[in-house]
Amino acid sequence: MLYQVTGTPGQGKTLNTIKFVNESKQFKDRPIYYFGIKDLDESFGWVELTEEEAFKWPELPSGSVIIFDEAYNIFPVRHASKKPPEHVKKLATHRHQGMDIILINQKISGQVDPFIKGLINEHHHYDRIFGSSAVNRFVWARCCDNPNSPSERKSANTVLCKLDKTYFGKYHSADQHTHTTQYPKGRIALLLGAIVLCISMVYYAYAQLSPQPPTAPNQQQFNDGFSDPASSPTDVKDPSKLTYAESYTPEIDGMPWTAPVYKDVMQPVTYPKPNCVKWSEHERPESTDKMKGCHCFSQQGTRMNVNETLCKAIVAGGFFDVTRPDPDQESQEGYMRVSRGESEPSQGQLAAQEYRRRHPQTFFLNDRTRYRNLKSGQ
Repeated sequence: MLYQVTGTPGQGKTLNTIKFVNESKQFKDRPIYYFGIKDLDESFGWVELTEEEAFKWPELPSGSVIIFDEAYNIFPVRHASKKPPEHVKKLATHRHQGMDIILINQKISGQVDPFIKGLINEHHHYDRIFGSSAVNRFVWARCCDNPNSPSERKSANTVLCKLDKTYFGKYHSADQHTHTTQYPKGRIALLLGAIVLCISMVYYAYAQLSPQPPTAPNQQQFNDGFSDPASSPTDVKDPSKLTYAESYTPEIDGMPWTAPVYKDVMQPVTYPKPNCVKWSEHERPESTDKMKGCHCFSQQGTRMNVNETLCKAIVAGGFFDVTRPDPDQESQEGYMRVSRGESEPSQGQLAAQEYRRRHPQTFFLNDRTRYRNLKSGQ
């Protein structure tokens, strides 16, 4: 067979060829000749050819295995107008002598006689991965003109192998110990980014799935609602150690009910529910100048500090009370009240009634009678 081995310098083509010939059973107990391999270890028992002997390779014994490293020295490119030399033409009939010939070059095109391309039975191409000891070997059952082509590599039989260190030092290689692993910076950045992303996703998933330890709220500040938010826990005194005067001192100036003595009776039992009213310019009497625009009142008739946009939204769409029972429950309670002849005012009615009681000179839009009385001075 005629083998062609290619690869750029430092890809391991010579080392792997020596390993291939030395370890393959098909070459065992056969005479092996070589040309172009420098300082090959004598323990192999192979015979080195001179340049003159290499040109006369057809005269070697039948059944020989012949290796031509840097084969372009023996089978150089020939001009198309010239006929191939005799030692080149003999490659077409080398199998008649039972020979196996291995040609080692960096590439086919532009380096060896084109007559040889159609005679190649097996093409091996070596490509080291980023200069590491890992090597991809691509094998075709023909000559491949462009072994670096992605489409050609897809059609090849690909084998991932490793540079065998046992063959280091068995011959002289100018670049055997000068190649260093070189990874593309772009791929390194992409790899590192992928690693960081994976770690972040694992951490996030762990944080989401892990049970959170219960946190105890600061009872002195959170539950009673009387302590100054700016004060630290170390500033809060034990109520049992307060003096009489301190127990009646408000924690918020101007709000006497925030004194510590009242904290047990100042527990919230409800929350301010907004009941909002919007006045139109043409409906506003002169006595209600301060009430123009939109305002909200609690169910106790107190003014609520609600911005005008939210106030108008509540007037237009209502306010959802999360503490109010569902309609079924309300219907049942209403039925019980009706059966007893009772009637219960709504929260809005209560708020309006309370505000009227406190502010008899103001009005509500749904109280037209009151509005007319105000305008007429009644």
